[in-house]
Amino acid sequence: MTRSDAAMPKSGSIWRCWLTPAPGSDAAANMARGISPWVDLIHLLWSLWIVVVPWLNHDFSRAWWLSTSLSFPLFLVLFLASFLRPRTQVNRFSWGTLILSLLVAGWNSGASGTYFMFACMTLDADGGRWRGWRAFATQLLLMIGLFVLVCTRHHYPEVLLLWMSGAALVASIIVQVMKSMNRKADRLRMSESEVRRLAGLAERERIGRDLHDLLGHTLSTITLKLELSRRLSESDPERSARERDEAEIIAREALAEVRAAVTGIRATDLAAELASARLLLAAAGVALEHDVLPTGLPPAMERSVALVVREALTNIARHAAAARAKVSFRQDTDGLHVEVRDDGHGIRGMAGHGLSGMRERVEAHGGRLQLDTGPAGTRVISLWPFGHDPSGPAIGVGLQQAPA
Repeated sequence: MTRSDAAMPKSGSIWRCWLTPAPGSDAAANMARGISPWVDLIHLLWSLWIVVVPWLNHDFSRAWWLSTSLSFPLFLVLFLASFLRPRTQVNRFSWGTLILSLLVAGWNSGASGTYFMFACMTLDADGGRWRGWRAFATQLLLMIGLFVLVCTRHHYPEVLLLWMSGAALVASIIVQVMKSMNRKADRLRMSESEVRRLAGLAERERIGRDLHDLLGHTLSTITLKLELSRRLSESDPERSARERDEAEIIAREALAEVRAAVTGIRATDLAAELASARLLLAAAGVALEHDVLPTGLPPAMERSVALVVREALTNIARHAAAARAKVSFRQDTDGLHVEVRDDGHGIRGMAGHGLSGMRERVEAHGGRLQLDTGPAGTRVISLWPFGHDPSGPAIGVGLQQAPA
């Protein structure tokens, strides 16, 4: 084998490289969601129209065979590239598919119409909320206009052109709306993961500082007292024993402080949860307001309140399509009243959005949870009585859904 032969890449390697989803492609996004990158291949079933049209017309002519055998492999390459390559390159493959459609329009109406539909539906509106959609609409209308113009010259029936133009317009908009929703969910998941990562990093730094402040001086004091006790063991046994006793007392106090610190580390702080939720909601375009935080809550109650508030705010970020959210706190003789509200469109099927877990947490403290959802938004209202042992049986009335 010559050096030039060794330097040439194998054809199998080239194909594997080309078929690997590129970063920023729809296939890579599917993989990130836990979906097969090849799920979009199901759309190729629509290409059966290339065969169905001549079968219905009993017209498998030589022109049909020639145009299909030459164009369909090119169509497959363009279609694969539309979801394997980065989204910034997708529209060029859509236009390539449209050109292929126009080239075969005079010999193969089934293939031309199929390629036209795929060209429109693979157009991508990525590139900004309004700029991307304006570019998408302009290109879509231009594609439809070119297709109608060329097919009219080939004497396609007007009704067929009208039907295909309307179908391409509606189908393309539906596809883009679905893509937009999926990408918004992807950005939300990425923001949520980043918030968790930053929160975990800050928590590790805090734990390190707390342990250093807590144990550094205490362990140094114990070491000094034990060294002094060893030195005085012969010359002053009484003081040596006293130093050992003091070292033991300090060690026990340090152990109690470490246990208290570990309990604090494991606890879920209400202020921290609200700060984390603010970042998550901001990523979803939702402004968060909250009242002054309640003070003096039992640790177990504060942990449960924080988890319920977090779940309610997460539902707002994911499902409510809201612009504003607010968390209110009020304390009276009945206990702590917590209300989480938003101005979204309401959430249907609330039982599937963590409400059962929220209800169980509130009931474990002897409280109750009320849900009010409708077109004007959603309210999650909970009452947390003081002085209830969460380890005992729940006495709450459960989840009460108010009329929408």
